[in-house]
Amino acid sequence: MMECVKYGHDICILGNLYSSEAVDSFMFQTVGVDMSVAIAECMGVKLVRRQLHGASVNTSLDYIETDGDEIEDLYELLSECKKICPGLEAVCSGAILSTYQRNRVESVCARLGLVSLAYLWQRDQREVLTSMIDEGVEAVMVKIASMGLKGEMMGRPLASLVDTFDNLYEDFGFHVCGEGGEYETVTLYCPLFKNKRIVLDEVEYQVEDIPFSPVGELIIKKYHIEELLVDNDFSDDFLWVKGLVGNPASDIEEQMRECLDALSSRVDLNQVCFVQLYVPDMSLFDRVNMVYSDYFSHIKSPSRACVEIESSTIMISACAAKGEREVLHVRSYSTWAPLCIGPYSQSNTVADTRFVAGQIALDPVNMKMKYLDDAGEQLKLAFRHCKAILFDAEIIAMVVYVTVPLDSIEEILALESYLVVQVPRLPRDALVEVQVLGSTGTDIYSSFYFIVEGDEIELPSEIDTLDVYYKSGSLLAYQLAQRIKRMVKAPLALIPVIQVNADPAILVGCHLFFSGF
Repeated sequence: MMECVKYGHDICILGNLYSSEAVDSFMFQTVGVDMSVAIAECMGVKLVRRQLHGASVNTSLDYIETDGDEIEDLYELLSECKKICPGLEAVCSGAILSTYQRNRVESVCARLGLVSLAYLWQRDQREVLTSMIDEGVEAVMVKIASMGLKGEMMGRPLASLVDTFDNLYEDFGFHVCGEGGEYETVTLYCPLFKNKRIVLDEVEYQVEDIPFSPVGELIIKKYHIEELLVDNDFSDDFLWVKGLVGNPASDIEEQMRECLDALSSRVDLNQVCFVQLYVPDMSLFDRVNMVYSDYFSHIKSPSRACVEIESSTIMISACAAKGEREVLHVRSYSTWAPLCIGPYSQSNTVADTRFVAGQIALDPVNMKMKYLDDAGEQLKLAFRHCKAILFDAEIIAMVVYVTVPLDSIEEILALESYLVVQVPRLPRDALVEVQVLGSTGTDIYSSFYFIVEGDEIELPSEIDTLDVYYKSGSLLAYQLAQRIKRMVKAPLALIPVIQVNADPAILVGCHLFFSGF
């Protein structure tokens, strides 16, 4: 599923076939499958389950519709998923080398008019295993059925067994991903989980000590789901919440509610001083804004920046102030800066830090867009608005969002010390949007922007919050972004965009605020 998301697909529904008793299946895992309920809860995705009634009746390499075969249970399960999720277009499976399994998934997909996604097909097994571990997947063995495996290995994370698997492969061609039935696993955490992980509280080992090739199962008798809230810790003044996303199966209004409900469960909305809103389609902005205004309708609303990104779900990040905040909310036409026309404020100031709303090239006199075809002039005007709203504050961080190629205007190329991000679309079809952070006192907060080229990643210490903009559709860029995510303990969001900065070889750009650098 992580590979599907990596290549631009959205997970809208999960399907699970289960058996009331342990059975031998040529196709499906039957041990630990009740944990699919917990996995679905951690992912925030609807789960459809169906009991397995059939058996492996048709065992030929190619499959045709066969009464009583377990594949017909798969057909019924996916038929039900289509009814529940009308927008369902494809099915993800994890076949690596098994033509038997791949043929059966493809057969059912063909009958239902679905596309089969098999992004692991013919990949090197060890590379698949190590990439899962590197990207943060935590899985434990719950079944063994192979020479060289021992009962005490069940319940241990796969990361601790890689060397053992390598030795078994060298000895007798062991399938290190378990595709030959050597072992089965349950995932306790992966990056698709929404700030949750599964913790096993009570297990029972059942091992049949067969010479040379023991068979065993780990029975999970009790577990709980743990909330992962550590990433919300910040400094004495601020609390950051990063990367809240809506369910892709929900409509756009419901996605906005899901994000804001998740935010309100972690912070007091009256203390939120800044919201970064990423939308999948700017034409849906009015619908999104109506829901947003139900949560932030007061004049002391947070400052906000909004851009469209390469996604089909809403994403928000936010900063809440633990101290008093001073809000600038001007609703009058003037020559000063654009008035507030929605549930946001021009700026929020907490202690010495000033958060400014994203600015585009609106004429403050009449709120009409200026310089419609000139990105350079739009940049100058948007930047002038930011300076007006900052008053006496100094700029300590700035992001420039553009919809034109990054190397197309000299004014943007001159901004070498700031992060420049190319996105599909901006509010009011602006060509440029500028977002700044200011300081009114001593340099409490510093900003740092860096670009990753190749495999070298060096991060400054004491990072407080991080936005990683990675080139969508680039597998290497996504992997680099995931590596950064694992290295950083601070609140973090991964944001797919068209490009970052001017050099097309640059894959990942990061925008940080941190103290003590």
